[in-house]
Amino acid sequence: MTVPGLGDVCLLLTLLTSGYACVGGLMAYWRRYKPLLESVRGAVIAVALCLSMAAFALEYLFITKDFAVRAVYNHIDRTLPVVYRLTALWGGDSGSVLFWEWILSLYLAYVAWRGFERHARVNALVLPLTAAEMTFFSIVLLWGANPYASVTGDPANGAGLDPLLRNPVMIIHPPAMYTGLIGLSIAAAVMASALWQRIPWGDWLELFRYWLLFSWTILGTALILGGMWAYLVLGWGGYWEWDPVENAALLPWLAATGCLHGVQLVERQRTSKMWTVCLGASAFLLTLVGTYITRSGMLKNSVHSFTGSGIGPYFVALFIGAGCGIGVLMALRWDWIRGEPDTSRPGPQESGYRALLQSLSAIMLIVLVGTFFPVISKVMAGHTVILTQGFFNAATTPLFLLIVVLVGVAPVLPWTPVSARSWVGRIWRSAVLGVGIGIFCYVRGYHQWWSLTGMVMVSFSLASVGQALYRHTRRKPHSVLRVKGERRRVGGYLTHAAFLIIALGIVGSHSNAVSVTKVVRPGQVVAIDGYRLRYESLIATAGLGVIKTTAHVQVVQGHRAWRQAPAMSFFDGANQPIADVSIHQGVMQNLYLVLQAFTRGHGAVLDVMITPMVSWIWLGLPVLLAGSIMAIYSPRERGSGDRSGGLIPPTPVTVSPTPIGGAYDPHD
Repeated sequence: MTVPGLGDVCLLLTLLTSGYACVGGLMAYWRRYKPLLESVRGAVIAVALCLSMAAFALEYLFITKDFAVRAVYNHIDRTLPVVYRLTALWGGDSGSVLFWEWILSLYLAYVAWRGFERHARVNALVLPLTAAEMTFFSIVLLWGANPYASVTGDPANGAGLDPLLRNPVMIIHPPAMYTGLIGLSIAAAVMASALWQRIPWGDWLELFRYWLLFSWTILGTALILGGMWAYLVLGWGGYWEWDPVENAALLPWLAATGCLHGVQLVERQRTSKMWTVCLGASAFLLTLVGTYITRSGMLKNSVHSFTGSGIGPYFVALFIGAGCGIGVLMALRWDWIRGEPDTSRPGPQESGYRALLQSLSAIMLIVLVGTFFPVISKVMAGHTVILTQGFFNAATTPLFLLIVVLVGVAPVLPWTPVSARSWVGRIWRSAVLGVGIGIFCYVRGYHQWWSLTGMVMVSFSLASVGQALYRHTRRKPHSVLRVKGERRRVGGYLTHAAFLIIALGIVGSHSNAVSVTKVVRPGQVVAIDGYRLRYESLIATAGLGVIKTTAHVQVVQGHRAWRQAPAMSFFDGANQPIADVSIHQGVMQNLYLVLQAFTRGHGAVLDVMITPMVSWIWLGLPVLLAGSIMAIYSPRERGSGDRSGGLIPPTPVTVSPTPIGGAYDPHD
């Protein structure tokens, strides 16, 4: 049997086994039949093994350069380094769908093998619901985007990988993006299972929160890495342009962010259940919307890959099916979701979190409508209108600044109503510090009103979170890392601080940026904003499948001097050269050099940019990871968890062909 044949067999076995896990899991739940449930758990693990073999088979084809296989032919060539051949698995359309289902199967195998017993009642439905999604992906792989399909003839070389993707960041960014988005499927299945069975909120919110927070962290990491890739590779000095594919990843992250704060309101105050469920369902559905945006080709105004593939209609069908199913479930359990009306007066922190949910939902709606506005305008007005970056910035900036204040203030306020004097007493020091930093920024040249306002708001919120974190750790220094609740609280403070550090970088990067384009000859000097750049020479070097032309520039700033080398790379088979950006990183600003072209006599066309505070965006990433890990990880409390889950009685039973009774009625 050939390797592509083995891959096809694995995909077929995956379809059959995942279909069995879906149908068998529903039957095991409905009849409360333990042997069938155990069989389904084994089937889920078998699906993971089959997909692992399928993924390794495709990786083998990439490594051995089997250009007779379409996925290999379309995305690598003979000159591509081995590390990029390995990562080509998620570099193409069919390979990325296989990678998606593979990761989903690993998640579900973990649930079936290690994480089942503690939340057995919830997971009894999580298995068949997620298996249904894997069945869908198996159908797509077999009939819509088969990664083992062959090409005609016997090609000696492939089309190669897009040169823009030959960057170390792109080794991490796509799998992180997929890993985060896929985790939202498990979180949605947990929520759907709990709502259908009317499981008490306190018995499943912890499991839901863990999956949601894990997915949110990985997805947030992927968004930051995507901005880093754009900044390092595209050569325009920016990191976010409201591209449709960028928005496709941002939308579920916004929904998950709101849902996480809704979970806290449900846990603490037993309020905002409807907001939490709606945002949790939206986070999952928006992953399908984003996948459709990326792969349908409907929105042409994107620089990203995968657009125009033929699997968009499959995801439309999945979205319609999942949306209808979630809608029916919410209608049937509306009384459970709505709960008892809350007549009590909300405290400051609860009011802050509610405002945060509303603000995030408003931004999510603006981004969603703005992204699809070309389609909306075409249908309603007969011509296509593409909304620019200016629209998104103007529409979301006020809400973004409001969120900045809420993120800093809400966690440090009390849950119970307090007097205005007590409220002010908690934040006045942070307010004074924020105003002081605003004055400092004005002296440093930040004279635009919106940049000053942003700096003051972010500084105020960051000081507020820092003050609360210091007060908490000073009062309980020995319990921060040992006690579950304390570790979660400190992790929350750190994630809020990470968001504010990133926000500081975003606000700062839109202030006092400088950009000039100069045509220079050897020995010529360019002076800009305290920098003196002396262009020295232009040198061309040849590599495997690429010719690289490098401009050597000596830079002097005060008493410091260094060299930078922006370049242009001409790859075999590529229509246009790729800029190799040269960046000198600084705390408050970067010197960003791009070689746009070269002229006769070793002349060069240089783009020289001063990009302020972009490094703060990347600085927020390790703080985000540290806070999220601390918030996610906590030791299991002895004896906690629903080990029987109501599906199987906790007392020993004799396995028989008749259904086994449980502690709940599945028809309720």
